[in-house]
Amino acid sequence: MAAATAETKFVLVAEDDDDIRQLITDTIKSESEGLSLVVIEAKDGLEAIAHAAKKEFACVITDLRMPKASGEEFIRALQQQAVNANTPTLVVSGHIGEEFT
Repeated sequence: MAAATAETKFVLVAEDDDDIRQLITDTIKSESEGLSLVVIEAKDGLEAIAHAAKKEFACVITDLRMPKASGEEFIRALQQQAVNANTPTLVVSGHIGEEFT
């Protein structure tokens, strides 16, 4: 991983499925070549919440159905943090109910 600079942007990918998380991460890395972008990965909702509590993210990509804390719980936690409250968040999930949308 390249050293972080003042211009470095961080993206958080929260996805419990290893293959999908790797696909998203690899795609971001290949499409952002030449940019100072670092992808941080979380395997469950609690890990995602912990990462978001420590660092400001330019973007968050999250699944909804994850162990330990759901994507909805993670999004609510993000919205309560001053540093990430307005972070653009993309939900990637095969299971979205009407109550979420």
